[in-house]
Amino acid sequence: MNDREMRGILIEYLMIKNRHYRIFQEKNIGSSVCDVMLVTDRLCGFEIKSDSDNFERIGRQVEAYERFFDENTIVVGEKYRDTAAKRCARLRSSKFTRPSGSRRQSQAYI
Repeated sequence: MNDREMRGILIEYLMIKNRHYRIFQEKNIGSSVCDVMLVTDRLCGFEIKSDSDNFERIGRQVEAYERFFDENTIVVGEKYRDTAAKRCARLRSSKFTRPSGSRRQSQAYI
């Protein structure tokens, strides 16, 4: 699954789960770029690692996210599902799928 597909699933999920929110994409946070930022009563950052990504910059990214956000989540595709937790200090583990009615079911893990 590529970044664009994962981003779409994530944003749909956030819109369903939150009543009052603002969503921003590709925002600079220090020396890193946040893929998706959710503003509710908390500031939450989401880093997307698709199956074609690597984890070379993850240390720097996690540090930037931890300085900026109240809550941080890394969203990974199937390729990194089992190894992402080992690579990152904090990873919430839950699964969501594209709502029914879509042409295909896709999975990403947060």
